Formats: sequence, C-alpha cells, structure tokens
Amino acid sequence: MKRRTKITLTIVGLLALTGIFCAANPTPFTPATCQFSTSSSNNFNNFSINAGNYIWFTSVLKAQNLPSNAPVTITFTNQTITSPNFGPLSVPDATVTFDPNVNFATTTFGPGGVSTTTVPSNPTLKGNTFFSALSFLVPANLPGSVHPVTWSGTISTATPGVKVTWQWAAAVYPNAHFSADPSLLGVKPVDDKVQNPYLNADHAGTPENFKTFTLPGATGGGATNYTGSLGASKTVGPCQP
Repeated sequence: MKRRTKITLTIVGLLALTGIFCAANPTPFTPATCQFSTSSSNNFNNFSINAGNYIWFTSVLKAQNLPSNAPVTITFTNQTITSPNFGPLSVPDATVTFDPNVNFATTTFGPGGVSTTTVPSNPTLKGNTFFSALSFLVPANLPGSVHPVTWSGTISTATPGVKVTWQWAAAVYPNAHFSADPSLLGVKPVDDKVQNPYLNADHAGTPENFKTFTLPGATGGGATNYTGSLGASKTVGPCQP
C-alpha cells in the first residue's frame, strides 16, 4: 500500500514559490519632492559700502496653486551669493509653510541663522512672504556699482501643482546698529499690514528693530528703503512629483 504524503502550503510559502514576497513591515510611502535649481542676478547701486558695515540680504516669495485645506511647505537650500568683489557667501537654509490652520504669520531663527516662517493660507495674505536672509559683515570697502550679484539655490516642495516666484534685495546697515544674529533683528514675515507682529506697510524681511539706521548702498537708497529694492522675479514649477 502506498503512503500518501500530506503537503501544506502557507500563504507565504505559496508566494515564495511564485516569486512574490511581501515584507512584514513595508517601507512607508514617501511622496516625491520637486527640486528646482534657480538663480537671480541683481546689480548694486553706485553707493560705496564701508568695511565693517552690514549688508542685509533678503529673499521673498509668492506661492501659487496652494490647496485650501492642507499645509504646503517650501524650502530654500544650498543657497549662495556670489559677485566679482565678494563671496561666495553661504546663506542659511529656510523653510516656509503656508498653513490654512493658522491665522498669524511668524518668522523665527534657529542655530546658524536657519529660518522658519509660517503664514496663513486660507486666505493668503497680501504681497510677498519672507523666504531667507543673510547678515554679511563687509570685510573691506566695496565700490559702488558691484555687478552682477547672483543669488542661487534649490527650491523644494512636495505638493503637486505649486509654483514659486521669488526675488531678492539688499540693504546696508551700520555696524553699531545691527546684528549678525538674525533672531535679534525683528524680521517682518510678510508685506501685509495684518496678522503678523508688525502692523505696518514695511516689506517682508524688514529688520524692524534696526530699520531707522539703514544707509544708502547695495540695492537700497537708505531712508525708508529698509530692505533695498527687489530685483527681477524668478519662477519655478509647477511641482509635478
């Protein structure tokens, strides 16, 4: 009499035989991130800049196609500023989050000048939003009309459809009335007059605690031109992960 052999195949065994394997702990899905290399050139005006003064470089952005029900985070990394007379300068990383769940715009700075800005997005506030910045202590006298001055970096977001338009400017401040620590400057997060700590018409990036000391030079004329005049706008996107 022939003995019958009983064969039991588990689901895992069956899948193994067919060349299919399911991990017990699959890797979580991570949305793709859109990364855009970008650069923008501007010219300094004809005012010379004395050694020991600060140049306050600021960039701003506007975002398009933001969803009304979910936050969108945009980062600016690998930033450098170059010119024939100085640089390359390394600009601290920056993160901006447009969040429909907040109603007040803020900008804070961490170690190394890394900035985090959060702004309402439902509805969005008027004008530009602060993006990133650098306090540059001028080591030697700079002549007027330095050009080109080029700001480059990588803009990233993981939200499909989002486009980012950005610009930059630069203003001059005296050493005795400024700081290399951006957390002491009182940086205004948005252009808008509402829903932020500084209810005025100053531009995003204005160093509110020292704005009355601004000098002519870089892309600014002093007086009330606290951030300097913005250069040409550059647009990246839309994001298509």
